[in-house]
Amino acid sequence: MRFILIAAVAVFAAGCAQPVWVKPGASQSDFATDRYTCMQDSQQRVGGAVVNQFGGSATNTVVTNGNLFRSCMNAKGWYLTQPSTQQQSPNAGPLPSSGPAAPNPLAEVDREASRQAEASCADPALQVLWAKSPCKVSGITLEHLADTTYATEPQRAALLLSRQKYNERVATAARAYRSMGGARGAAFAQLLEDNAARLEKASLAVYSGKMTWGELNQARKDAAKQFREEQAKLVAAR
Repeated sequence: MRFILIAAVAVFAAGCAQPVWVKPGASQSDFATDRYTCMQDSQQRVGGAVVNQFGGSATNTVVTNGNLFRSCMNAKGWYLTQPSTQQQSPNAGPLPSSGPAAPNPLAEVDREASRQAEASCADPALQVLWAKSPCKVSGITLEHLADTTYATEPQRAALLLSRQKYNERVATAARAYRSMGGARGAAFAQLLEDNAARLEKASLAVYSGKMTWGELNQARKDAAKQFREEQAKLVAAR
């Protein structure tokens, strides 16, 4: 019986030939037809999201499930085998896998937000603020929580500048999520805006002399905890 060897991957790895699809009596046209059908049947929609104190990203895309693809091909009579170098076809397509998902279109938004946030942490004009309420929530200590002092004029000016920069980052990220992230992205945009509103309320209380630095630091820790919980629910939602 005649065997037609169809290459699954037309490259060599570490000097070794890669597996090829084999089916007794099949032609190149048969392979193309079956491969197309199995590719369609093995597509899966996946979504994911990552949010941190600097921003976040969400994705909702379609990837090929390699296990489903191979099962489909096996059901149609194809199986993988190691060919000789002479038997490999230089024009064959690659074997689908369940590898990394497509690049996240919002990843650059997240990176830029993180870069800007780190720049704010290092901004000399804001150090008078970070001394009372650390740039990152993880830096808040018991001493910060026990601080019963109120904001001075220089600290109020730094707080105002910090909030302006933060709100600009949130607004930029929210627009990107809503325009590129679909329903999940819109949900993340709302999550970020709600968190920003909570922080804005606490910051206003400090600015107006109605809240101490210790109370602000506690409010920031509480907001971060609520943010993480809401993030977890959103990521787990289907």
